[in-house]
Amino acid sequence: MKDPITIEGVVTVDRHALVGVVRQEGRVLIFLRGCRPINIPDTLSKEELEELTRKVE
Repeated sequence: MKDPITIEGVVTVDRHALVGVVRQEGRVLIFLRGCRPINIPDTLSKEELEELTRKVE
């Protein structure tokens, strides 16, 4: 990985593979290029989620 991002200590992904982030009913879906979405519990603060979505843009 060139530029890894660790999310909540649960998952590490490459920033360049990150395509989208969706908050949905107590879960967060993280969409990656060429893969199924990663589904993790929604324990992100508003600031953490904004920082993560900013990385997608």
